[in-house]
Amino acid sequence: MKTQPLAVLFLFLIFALMPFAALAEPSGEDLYFETCAMCHGDDGAGAMPDIPDLSGAEGPLWKPQDELLFSILNGVDRSDLPTPMPAKGGNEELNPDNARSILQFMRREFGN
Repeated sequence: MKTQPLAVLFLFLIFALMPFAALAEPSGEDLYFETCAMCHGDDGAGAMPDIPDLSGAEGPLWKPQDELLFSILNGVDRSDLPTPMPAKGGNEELNPDNARSILQFMRREFGN
């Protein structure tokens, strides 16, 4: 049986590019559910007592992007919050690009 050169090339490309697929950045949605949803809930309304509701047009997501990114990356520890939000939501691997992706997801899903 003769192997078609195009088929061999196609298989080579698939196997050659597979490692790069694993390096792709996770989506903002995936990052939100891995890092943030435990406290903020699946719907952004807060999964724990006294966690601020992120949902709705009047929620905290209306703040300027730079302020929200600062909060995500550096955490929030205010006297009116019973539980401080850890820097990067406790995910040390979270970077500024990830934080922007999370914020885009939250604004799209919860900001109305």
